[in-house]
Amino acid sequence: HGRTHPGWALPLLMVGAAALEAPVALRGERPRDMATVFGTMVGRFLAKNLPSGSLAATSAAGATAFFAPSLRFIDTLGLNDRHIAHRAVPLGVTLWQSIAGHRKGDGDYVLSRAPDVIILGAVNGFLGLDEREWFLTDYELLENPEFRRQYRPYSFRLDEGAADGFPRLQLTAYLLRSSSAASALAAAGKQMRGPWSRPEYNYTAATAIGVGFQPQ
Repeated sequence: HGRTHPGWALPLLMVGAAALEAPVALRGERPRDMATVFGTMVGRFLAKNLPSGSLAATSAAGATAFFAPSLRFIDTLGLNDRHIAHRAVPLGVTLWQSIAGHRKGDGDYVLSRAPDVIILGAVNGFLGLDEREWFLTDYELLENPEFRRQYRPYSFRLDEGAADGFPRLQLTAYLLRSSSAASALAAAGKQMRGPWSRPEYNYTAATAIGVGFQPQ
């Protein structure tokens, strides 16, 4: 009666309570991280269809790279790339630059590395019709005539998605025309054909002119 508790007692009790609750959180109450789910499928697909040592560029260099240990990767957001991480970049170019961890990029640098495969946008890729929709590297590549000359877009069905409730899951990727490794991957997909064009896009914050590859 009348005893006071030491200052460390309350923090210790809070840590203990959190530890007791942790198994509950791990029993499925958390929403699934879809970037990890899709990244796992993309990584396995690339590992299966690309020769060992092939170079791929993607913004999702976590799960995708982890499940494709035979391949090499460029992290187009710079989290795992020293050059991109230290580049002073222009801000306000793309929509996702307003989110921490998504500001960096360098289209010229990525193109100079000549990756066999470039995945624009999120983990399973996008065509790039709206060049400001995702990341800075995407925008700078789509603005570069050399990228349009050297790469062609392909669509791939990810069969693994059907077993996980995503029967129409597709991977969109740009393949290097001069790469034998990319040619091996191309055999598993379908080229997306069409002329480059400059459609107008209306954004919530601004109106801009985009560059994209129009599919037929």
